[in-house]
This record gives sequence, structure tokens and C-alpha cells, in this order.
Amino acid sequence: MCLISYEGLNQETIVVKRFEPQHHSINNIVWMPDRSGNFITSNDKVGTIQYWNVASNEPRSSNKIGPKGTNSMIFMDNDANVGGRILFSLKNGALGIYNLKRQTSEF
Repeated sequence: MCLISYEGLNQETIVVKRFEPQHHSINNIVWMPDRSGNFITSNDKVGTIQYWNVASNEPRSSNKIGPKGTNSMIFMDNDANVGGRILFSLKNGALGIYNLKRQTSEF
């Protein structure tokens, strides 16, 4: 995975950051707007999310969110009382809400 930037009039591609290859290809990425430089990834093989920061080449941690890989994932909200939450769908058709602060599924 690479973080890239398009700069200049020629739309020149510049690789800003390279991350270590993962066992499974990443199919979703969600930026965490409340934490500068942090983002979450998931894949379509395993039901886990991985926490990243652009300053590190490897994930900081991972959490299980379901028994199957993910189809899609979006950042829902960032309520101070609740914490950031993501809405996700799994390959088996299940939908869920995952609380990033509490690191638990809510639905």
C-alpha cells in the first residue's frame, strides 16, 4: 500500500509513504477525522480491521469485527460521548456498527 500525492501542473505522481505488504489485499480504507494521520483498513478475506498511522509502516493494532471479510466500511460519526463509529458490511451479508473508542460492536 502506498500513500501518493499528485503535484504540479503535470499531475506528477509522487509516492509519499510506503507501507509494509499485508497478507491479504486491502479493499477498504477509512480516515479517522478526529485523529490526525490515523486510518483504518479492512479486507475481503478476514473479518478484522487494522489501525494505522501514516508515521508507521505497519498497523498499530487490529480488532475482530466479524466472521467474514468486509464488503464496505464508512466512518459514521464522532460523538464525544460515544466515540467514533464505523458502519460495515461483511461478505456473509451481515451489517454492523463498530465503536472505535470502546472497540466493541454495537449492532
